[in-house]
Amino acid sequence: MCIRDSNTSTPVNARSVAEKYGFEIAVTDASEVLNNSNISGVFIATRHDSHGRYVKNALELGKQVFVEKPLCISYQELEEIRVIAELKNDRVMVGFNRRFSDPLIDMKNHFSNCIEPFTMTYRAVSYTHLTLPTSDLV
Repeated sequence: MCIRDSNTSTPVNARSVAEKYGFEIAVTDASEVLNNSNISGVFIATRHDSHGRYVKNALELGKQVFVEKPLCISYQELEEIRVIAELKNDRVMVGFNRRFSDPLIDMKNHFSNCIEPFTMTYRAVSYTHLTLPTSDLV
């Protein structure tokens, strides 16, 4: 796998991201990436309201897609993506990075000695004014 392109909203950001992560090309127009026949897959990590549009465009152009959640923000977009993906026989993978968050890693470590299966419900809520001691992770 070779990551070639960085697409951001400004040339300065595009160049900075490209240099930081070793991308060959930096662009500000997503169509330059999507229309590039040398690129077979795209990673979409943009504002939530643009995910559906970029996923549909990428699939229509025959690209494999990895998109950060959410895949889209409406049922209509979801149905359009499903139809395009099935017609093109393409793959769409939706990222779910919550499992790598510090609180969830702490919980996994806390229960690491449990040998019986169990179910845990985990709800992410942001309390910037509240810090819970780790002893409350039970």
